Amino acid sequence: MIRYEQRVPPGKLEVWAVEDWPEWSAPIGRTTRKAVTFEEYVLFDGRLRIHAEGQAPIELRGGDWFALEPGAVCEIEILEPVSGFRQAGTLG
Repeated sequence: MIRYEQRVPPGKLEVWAVEDWPEWSAPIGRTTRKAVTFEEYVLFDGRLRIHAEGQAPIELRGGDWFALEPGAVCEIEILEPVSGFRQAGTLG
């Protein structure tokens, strides 16, 4: 399952302390991802589309958050180079 929130308020990002998370970036392209643990991503720049079985495609851009639950399999299509922060192993 893929969870997401669009246009996350800056105050919420401060509470989550996302600037302490490791930086993450990806160029235009496609990748298949299988989450082993809970993974969270906050996008600051760029645009991507997530294709997950049983869900409609999700398009996200800078300012959005998404999470992959353990066992989630999806294709991430990077439409514009993305950058942001990523954290793995949290409880969600």
